[in-house]
Amino acid sequence: MRAWSPTDTAVQTLVALGIVALGACAPPDGDHAEAARAAIAEAREAFWDAHLQGNADALADLVTPDAVLLAQGMEEVSGREAIRDAARQMFDAMTITDFAVLSQEMDVHDSVAYELATYSETLRMGDADEATVRGRYLIVWRQESDGHWRVHRNQFHFVTPPPH
Repeated sequence: MRAWSPTDTAVQTLVALGIVALGACAPPDGDHAEAARAAIAEAREAFWDAHLQGNADALADLVTPDAVLLAQGMEEVSGREAIRDAARQMFDAMTITDFAVLSQEMDVHDSVAYELATYSETLRMGDADEATVRGRYLIVWRQESDGHWRVHRNQFHFVTPPPH
């Protein structure tokens, strides 16, 4: 039998800390995750309804104060007010006549979640004919201190060419 050494205690401590750390990274309990998914589904519906209606104020209310929009072909848009302004410019330039989302993946960790989805929208740029575009997005949702889930990071890109 091997004699005890001080490194035995150090190794045991490291193993115990590793197990505690892994437990901290475990997914949240099922009830919390399901409640969060339901709340995020409501927030997502309100967010995309504001988008479809061309309502920049309602859309901005559904993002965090320090939200970031990362859109294909655009510079980063940071902060609620800048996102409100960018949405107003977009809604002034086009009309959205149809919008559909297919959420593919949602992962919730405490007060942060990410959603991966595809979307399809029908747009009209000025007097041009309507065009349907498809795309993908990754949204990071964050639950704010008021309990509401809001868009914290939104990155999207077109799968089909956007209309001009």
